Amino acid sequence: MVAGILALAGSALAADYADPLPRYERAGNGFACHMDKADGDKTGSMHWQSDQVCMRVGPLYVGMPRTDLEKILGAPATMVVQDGRENFAYSVNRGDSEFVATYAIVVYGNDATATSIQLTGKAFPSPWFFSGLALGDSEDALRERLGAPLQLDKSDEAGTLVWTYRPWTFSVEVHDKQISSIRVWIEDIEAPHPKNRI
Repeated sequence: MVAGILALAGSALAADYADPLPRYERAGNGFACHMDKADGDKTGSMHWQSDQVCMRVGPLYVGMPRTDLEKILGAPATMVVQDGRENFAYSVNRGDSEFVATYAIVVYGNDATATSIQLTGKAFPSPWFFSGLALGDSEDALRERLGAPLQLDKSDEAGTLVWTYRPWTFSVEVHDKQISSIRVWIEDIEAPHPKNRI
């Protein structure tokens, strides 16, 4: 096994790491991107950041070509420009109604690869995981898997807190003590939009 990005090492949390690789694992005050040899080789051959292989939510990953992503999700439902960047919204799950219950927001770089992926909405059958966590999982499950947030921000959505772990480039939103959104991004290209710090 190959492990990358181990910082501020200490005792890891007691969590059930039975989910497949790659995934982030808490190591003291930092994280390790735990991957198998094939993922390690891919990271080197793609010239990715050493932990980029862990920046995935379900089948989507940072660095994924837009054409490959749209083979999974289809064409975007809409596009909104925010902070000078085009944010493409894709329907992931409609639930039991005609309305989209779960969606993905994706930002692409100049090379047409995903630089930011955010999955938001309701839990759905065959959930997409980020490091063993899925939409609808409890705040306790989040704390057990990734530990306490390194930063805690208020979201624009009432009753929602954004758990961030900077300098690592992922965040999780918690609403009513359940995960409502998961986001991964490349720091140099897509920094998180700071909210009201708690």
